[in-house]
Amino acid sequence: MKDASEVKKEYYRKYREENKEKLNEYKRQWRAENPEKTREYNQRYWERKAACIGV
Repeated sequence: MKDASEVKKEYYRKYREENKEKLNEYKRQWRAENPEKTREYNQRYWERKAACIGV
């Protein structure tokens, strides 16, 4: 018998597969409406990435 966390993971995995285009469109729209937040996130991401590889 599956526990609740496994069932939840399976449910959301299936939901993401079935609604991939809808979710991607939402993300595209959000990024277009929030370019400054997107820019900040990308900056933090690449700073962490550079720190991991030792640049």
